[in-house]
Amino acid sequence: MQIQELIVQYPALVAIIVFFLLFAFGRWVYFNGKLRKSIKLLNLFEHHFSPESIASSDYDWALAERQPEIKKLFQEAGLVEGHVPHTQKVLNGGIISAMSTWENITLLDREVVDNNRMALHRLKGYYEDRRNETCDIVYWIEFLISWPRYFLAYLGLSKDSLFGKILQVPVLIAEIALILDTIVKILDIVK
Repeated sequence: MQIQELIVQYPALVAIIVFFLLFAFGRWVYFNGKLRKSIKLLNLFEHHFSPESIASSDYDWALAERQPEIKKLFQEAGLVEGHVPHTQKVLNGGIISAMSTWENITLLDREVVDNNRMALHRLKGYYEDRRNETCDIVYWIEFLISWPRYFLAYLGLSKDSLFGKILQVPVLIAEIALILDTIVKILDIVK
């Protein structure tokens, strides 16, 4: 009876709670999908550079076909592209330049392979962390405190600007007042 009374008296609160739970679940599903994709790509990478694949006369094009997808996931995760020294032969010697590891993901070069293997493991860890923080109460408390700054970043403004910090204060006060008011109302119904 008390829960029904709460739903009838505070439908907006119930809607906010349901929206939050759906948002959290959707976020978990999204990052779990990205995690599964990164694990699949890591396994594909490991298979591509396994001794059996290297010894095979048939070239496996699967990794080359997924290179744009891998590069996009790296960029989404905020990973920094690796470069390794590369010597290009010219008439009178060689020119040393930096070679992109992401663009050359299928290249059988020890430094390129190690750099990309590390990046794929970091990618897996990044999406695993994003998925797991969805279930962490500390993340959501931090999110409630910091969401105005994230919103400013979404708009293309600097989230660490003075305006962002000033905007955060009244929003935080309003959030605390709303939370305390809601707790008092819930306690009144429970009595």
